[in-house]
Amino acid sequence: MPVHTPALESLLDRFVRSTKFWYWLHYVYPYSQLQSEGPAVEREFWALINDARLHPEKYPPLEEPKNNALMAPCRKELDYSGALRDTARTHSSFLQKQPKEWVTKGNNMHASSVITGVPLVYQEDGTLHQAGYKTFRSENVAVGQATPEDAVRFWMQRDAAHNWGHRNAILRCETRDGGVGYVAGGDWNHYWTLDLGTR
Repeated sequence: MPVHTPALESLLDRFVRSTKFWYWLHYVYPYSQLQSEGPAVEREFWALINDARLHPEKYPPLEEPKNNALMAPCRKELDYSGALRDTARTHSSFLQKQPKEWVTKGNNMHASSVITGVPLVYQEDGTLHQAGYKTFRSENVAVGQATPEDAVRFWMQRDAAHNWGHRNAILRCETRDGGVGYVAGGDWNHYWTLDLGTR
């Protein structure tokens, strides 16, 4: 049985709390998991989101009015977050279990519960806030699109009805982290979620 001396415990504590270890645990390890273990469709989904973030000129708005749509690229990709991957997968799974009409009614697409009064995913005390994200919280959801490219192009190019909020969420450079979740089945057949935030 190993013996933990106070000096050893202090060393381990400093290692766990170190910036490099924290970065590895929250970004490098989750992203490596996505690359090696994550579903291929989620890997493609994530790659397309960062492609749109760095090269929005490839995804020009196709609807009017366009004046509120961000056009400038970000210089940096989103960092992949294990916490936001979990919230995104949970959210897609939650929506997949709901009736078709319920999902698209009011703000239900961003609800985390069928109970009225529960904070929406991105609101104060919602699931993104509970996951540690204090600022620039947002969530993009698409239902029914058959491929990850269809979902990303819908947000980037056909979002005038939502005042380009989905496009702008991807292109908001102050947002640092993201995570994706995809679930098949249910009444809409395909459920795509992108959760975003900055700690």
